[in-house]
Amino acid sequence: IKTEGCVSKLMVCNLAYRGKLEEVKERILANKPLAMRTDRDRSALHWACSTMRDWSPLQTAVCAGQNETVKALLGKGAQVNAVNQNGSTPLHHAASKNRHEIALMLLEGGANPDGKDHYEATAKHQATAKGNFKMIHILLYYKTLRVTLLHT
Repeated sequence: IKTEGCVSKLMVCNLAYRGKLEEVKERILANKPLAMRTDRDRSALHWACSTMRDWSPLQTAVCAGQNETVKALLGKGAQVNAVNQNGSTPLHHAASKNRHEIALMLLEGGANPDGKDHYEATAKHQATAKGNFKMIHILLYYKTLRVTLLHT
């Protein structure tokens, strides 16, 4: 339901999914107090996607492969290790969908490559199950690569 001056929970998910970055900024991110307000320890961004299996806008944008939206959400402080009802993080979704660039953004933003969902699966398990070998390499060697890059 769209009401003038209000933001629908589903609307923000759809905007993130479709990569409508400017509209996401206008409706949610530009209104910082709205984005940071919590209810039952969940921000408005988490509640916004509660109708979509408890996914945050970041998780939705990751799954849709919306690189610019992911970048903007991370820039606005989206919780990089937020979990949905299955305990999956945005990195789990990036690994499953073989989204290399997004996975690197998430890792740079502090995503935990060893985080486990409620089934004890990590992002590496997701990548392995899909045969995403480049993603497995990224997840296995990210820490080593980052340390090497920082010291060169």
